Amino acid sequence: MHEEKLITVLEQLVEKLDKPQQAIPFDKQIWDEAQCAAYMGVSKRQFAERISADPHFPPVYNISAGSGVRRDSRYKACEVVRWVESRKIRRPAC
Repeated sequence: MHEEKLITVLEQLVEKLDKPQQAIPFDKQIWDEAQCAAYMGVSKRQFAERISADPHFPPVYNISAGSGVRRDSRYKACEVVRWVESRKIRRPAC
């Protein structure tokens, strides 16, 4: 009896894994501080203390549930990439 239930659960799992996953469009993705830091190649601490504090950096979204003190910060990925690209150093032509 136990084996039948296990087989059923495994079949359901295989069926679920066989279905293609819906990818979130890039312009709808949100990143946490660790993902932003990894994208920029800096430490999470440097991102949190220096980069995200820049007044021109994209706005932060607090996605934590409830109204507690805890803050669950997220950033729109496309805005972070756009901000990084706007920081490109322009070199004079030779």
